[in-house]
Amino acid sequence: LFPYTTLFRSLVYLRPNAVAKVQNDVILANADGTHPVDLSARFDRNPGSADFMPDGSIVTSAVDGTLSRLFKLGRGGSPATLPTGGVSAGAPSIARDGTLAFSGSTARDPSEIYVLRSGAPAPERLTSTNAWLAARGIGTKRTIAWQAPDGTLLDAVVTEPPGFTKGKKYPLVLVIHGGPTGATPATFSALPSLMAAHGWLVLQPNYRGSDNHGAKSIATSLGHPMSIAGRDIIDAIGVLEREGIVDTTRIGVSGWSAGGMMTSWLITHDTRWRAALSGAAVNSLLGVTSMSDVDEYAPALLRGDPYADPAAMQRALEESPLSYADRVKTPTLIVTDAGDQRVPTPLSYEFYHAVRATGTPVELLVYPVNGHFPSDPLHVEDLNRRWVDWFAKHF
Repeated sequence: LFPYTTLFRSLVYLRPNAVAKVQNDVILANADGTHPVDLSARFDRNPGSADFMPDGSIVTSAVDGTLSRLFKLGRGGSPATLPTGGVSAGAPSIARDGTLAFSGSTARDPSEIYVLRSGAPAPERLTSTNAWLAARGIGTKRTIAWQAPDGTLLDAVVTEPPGFTKGKKYPLVLVIHGGPTGATPATFSALPSLMAAHGWLVLQPNYRGSDNHGAKSIATSLGHPMSIAGRDIIDAIGVLEREGIVDTTRIGVSGWSAGGMMTSWLITHDTRWRAALSGAAVNSLLGVTSMSDVDEYAPALLRGDPYADPAAMQRALEESPLSYADRVKTPTLIVTDAGDQRVPTPLSYEFYHAVRATGTPVELLVYPVNGHFPSDPLHVEDLNRRWVDWFAKHF
């Protein structure tokens, strides 16, 4: 719940969307929970938070396309997009006069503090913590867009290496986001920047199941989350290849969590890859259903509990990379945390042993930490270094 302390008569909260339960809706209700009003009826995006403005309206943040924006919602009418310009905005802190303070990112700046004053045409940046990055060669970001066969609008973020020359062919690495109800914004990210500094193109696709185009877009992937997203990711590569800038003999694929899931799926269904890194991967939807701390997530993606619905069980087996591990021909680095409760470590061990049995080069790296991703600086730095070095070794 996100109540504004001076408005004791109302509360605002998030609840699962009826079409796609992995997306949230914003609900405004009386303080006792009665008379709930869905403010998301005309706001088909996935809010990460919600809070009251002094006038009683609601401000929320959500990814829209390849930018996180701020939206103002009321009891009636369409949502108003607040003017954050090219800044990707996080959840704001709200002052009594309606001024919003938030952490914002751009394509070349990891994070600074901004304020958006009432009636202002754009936010004001208050800090320059990362100004030193301007002297570094971190590459250039842009967005590509296309339509899926069913008409769903899709996009991807491309990071071009420093000194990029149009028409020249570059190695390509995919870095696939997790979730799968997440999305990659066109903002600074350390790993793609490190890869671009090696002279590689980096492609970060927002496939069907991503949350940057609304619940209907997410719903098109439910029931078949891996096979549908896998086709979208291959299509994204095709869009970039048609620009004539991809060295098709040097393409790698990687990702963490659902991004690892998609990496495992792609190397079991395609052999174009020179190398792969599969991190904390959902290699078995049955394993996630029975062992994860979010055991309701896989049934939501599958449109049914595999242990209660035979059709959902069949879909779980068909949509799990582990079912096709004997097809892997790509040198693969599998990474996991020893104490991962979100995507339990045994799922990585299973996939490792299954791939190793084929004779395909495969390595397993287990960090001795808890959590779904290493959180301490030492292990984060080590992981980024190993991630880049794995592709440098095979390119």
